[in-house]
Amino acid sequence: MPIGLVADHGVAAKRVLIRRIHQESMTQLTMRCQAVLVRGASGNYYVYQLEITCDYYKQKWVVCKGYSEFYRLRKRLLARLAAHKKNRGCGDPSALVGGRTAGLEEFIVAICEYLSAEQEVEACSEIASTRFMVKEFLQFPLEHEQQHVRSIRQLKYVDPRDVQVDSDSCPICLSCNTRA
Repeated sequence: MPIGLVADHGVAAKRVLIRRIHQESMTQLTMRCQAVLVRGASGNYYVYQLEITCDYYKQKWVVCKGYSEFYRLRKRLLARLAAHKKNRGCGDPSALVGGRTAGLEEFIVAICEYLSAEQEVEACSEIASTRFMVKEFLQFPLEHEQQHVRSIRQLKYVDPRDVQVDSDSCPICLSCNTRA
């Protein structure tokens, strides 16, 4: 008599594995931030260049944003998540730029840590839209998301806990019939 194995195609195991892959890819993001002085017709201003590298998928991209754009993102995030007091700048522009550069690195690392935990939390529509907003702001390349989807589609892992064994089969060797 054939063994009656019934599987749900490893759906639960795939979900766990997908969660791990996503968390792992987000924890392997590294960022560098530098300020670039732009001399424009209306005056000089700084643009902050973020170089983001995903070691997991071997990808790198660069995002250039003005400080005001980071500030607007921060305000939108705080409005959705929690209110914090704004830090005031100082009079020395080089100290201000240095402080902002270091602060932006910490801010982006914190955002990416938040993104890496996205599968651990039940996502309501506001959290999902917040994550989308952050990914859009950081200009996550479509390739990164597509690579993540390709990794998910290639999963062929079946967790033994997702397999149900027919009660007529021997639970030890799965090859003999326990009925006489």
